[in-house]
Amino acid sequence: MRTRIAAAMLGLALVGVPATAQAKKNNGAPGYSDAVNAALKSKDYKPYEERYLRLYDRYSDEFGVREAGRNVVLFGVLTKEGEQNAPKSEVTKDADTMESALNPAPAATTTESATTATTTTTPTYASGTSSGTVACESGGDYSANTGNGYYGGYQFDSGTWDAYGDSQYAEASDAPPAVQDAAAASVPYDAWPNC
Repeated sequence: MRTRIAAAMLGLALVGVPATAQAKKNNGAPGYSDAVNAALKSKDYKPYEERYLRLYDRYSDEFGVREAGRNVVLFGVLTKEGEQNAPKSEVTKDADTMESALNPAPAATTTESATTATTTTTPTYASGTSSGTVACESGGDYSANTGNGYYGGYQFDSGTWDAYGDSQYAEASDAPPAVQDAAAASVPYDAWPNC
């Protein structure tokens, strides 16, 4: 229910924001700042959820909405059973990852004789995918289309495929395995928590 309310608030917030105010860096995506603020005003979120929402807003401003991926507090996580509220552990982990990306540690510098080496660690915000995920999701069938609203080897729903897949293919099941693998690797959150 919280997911539907948040989605409705996001839609309402975006309708009232002028198009020029909705542009986000890198993607030209709708203004999440207004939607997040509206969501925070409309509902009492737990402190860890509020932290996530504020970090998500900053992260999407900095790196783009596509890189930020699905907002798991507002829209939940996608599972085989459909959308479900994100568990606290996932919300906290994702918030920590976004915070690390927004506030990277200073680069460590080491000097060896006449050569200077600089090492910077940048956290990644992408889920790992493997043939094990495909085996778990679709029994290894990259052309899977069972009529349940999920397609291909990774069982992408249409919204996730539209966001991360190759637009040349209407659904993931239409795309070759390499294209599906690339799309799955670009999803910046754990879309397959049960596999």
